[in-house]
Amino acid sequence: MPSRSRRSSSARIGSSPHDPAQRGRAAGFTLLEVLVALAILGIGLGVIFPGIAMTLRLRREAADSARLSIVAEQVLGDLATRKKAPESPEEGDVGGCHWLLEPVGAPAPAAGAAGEPHGAELVQARLTVSTQGGPSWELLTLLPRGKPEAKP
Repeated sequence: MPSRSRRSSSARIGSSPHDPAQRGRAAGFTLLEVLVALAILGIGLGVIFPGIAMTLRLRREAADSARLSIVAEQVLGDLATRKKAPESPEEGDVGGCHWLLEPVGAPAPAAGAAGEPHGAELVQARLTVSTQGGPSWELLTLLPRGKPEAKP
């Protein structure tokens, strides 16, 4: 009876850790594998970067719109406390924004039953709020001109 050599199931021919062909193959990647990985990475980055750029642009536009809205609300709030429209253009700077308020057109008196004016005259006013090198808002509103001074 021929003697059988006893080998464990883990010790097979060609699987020796000292075999240089197996050791070199397990230690690294082929050039083709590296190139495929770089191509996949390049495609992924090509998809992601435009999305990031769009997100940053939209964030900046939203911040500018919020700032313009706050400044416009503040300027109109100041006008409400005066209860009188400006008779000539006014301008100023608030919070990094420039604003310009100017009366537009002729006053529109409110007519009573007999055709006589009653109440305050309303003047259309244009408020333009802008950021330096950025967007601008233009708002139209009606403001009371104020009652004329009574002459003796």
